[in-house]
Amino acid sequence: MDEWRKSLSDTIGKNQLVEIDRSPVCSEYDEGFVLRVSDRFLLMSVLDPNMYLNGYSVVRLEDVKRYRVMDNGDSFASRALKLRGIMFEQPSGLSLDTLPDLLGNQLANGE
Repeated sequence: MDEWRKSLSDTIGKNQLVEIDRSPVCSEYDEGFVLRVSDRFLLMSVLDPNMYLNGYSVVRLEDVKRYRVMDNGDSFASRALKLRGIMFEQPSGLSLDTLPDLLGNQLANGE
């Protein structure tokens, strides 16, 4: 695993807010908590600016221009979520191995 992928993976389970820059693919940064990193994809629990978790985002690693760990697990966002009793969870049954796996084999089945 590349050093930067390992570093990104090291944030998993540490409640560390991460900012992902995918420019020029996307002009806005993605902020959230890294849940999983595979060889091709990154799964994160997305942080809404109103201090709620707003679903999940899967990002192709080749689109990540750079990332920044925003805190050590004690940021305002992390504390606000904790006070609200909001915890991010790993979605079950989601494979990040291939795009067809990620999309629930819909592409492989021609649906």
